Amino acid sequence: MSNYVAFLRGINVSSQKLIKMADLSAIFMTMGFKNVKTYIQSGNVVFKAHKVSSPVLKKKLEKGLQASLGYEVLVAVRTLEEIRIMVQRDPFVGVKEGTDVKKYVTFLLEPTTASWSPAECAVKSGSDILYHDPFHIFWLSFPVGNGRYGFPNQIAEKALHVPATTRNWSTVLKIAT
Repeated sequence: MSNYVAFLRGINVSSQKLIKMADLSAIFMTMGFKNVKTYIQSGNVVFKAHKVSSPVLKKKLEKGLQASLGYEVLVAVRTLEEIRIMVQRDPFVGVKEGTDVKKYVTFLLEPTTASWSPAECAVKSGSDILYHDPFHIFWLSFPVGNGRYGFPNQIAEKALHVPATTRNWSTVLKIAT
């Protein structure tokens, strides 16, 4: 069995697609996964499963969640080892998070080969891109007013033509431990 992380897109956001984490854990266990643990309300699930490719596991999760919840939930799947390597490589090294900057990582739900302008995405989202690859974008987000920070998810989806889900870097750090 291998350790995986599922990042669910768009649940418990703005009172939409609400699900309690205890219920989400139960759904994962019903699908046959082991050692299921959730982290915060944004739909982060660490679990054990028989070793399969991430795309195969993604399809199984999305189908099972749709059957259990009655609505579509898109999922980004990574191995826990991939998350730990990401944390170890730390693209944010030397950047201190505070009131003037927040750190985010966008998980693309499928790899992209789209031609896009990282600089244009950054400007449109009130963010700055530190690093990107076909599966992830690492952002610094800045205050945009009313106590809010630039949030790059929708801008990234539009530019790359793939669905994505974004997490605060501190969430990723806690999941990796």
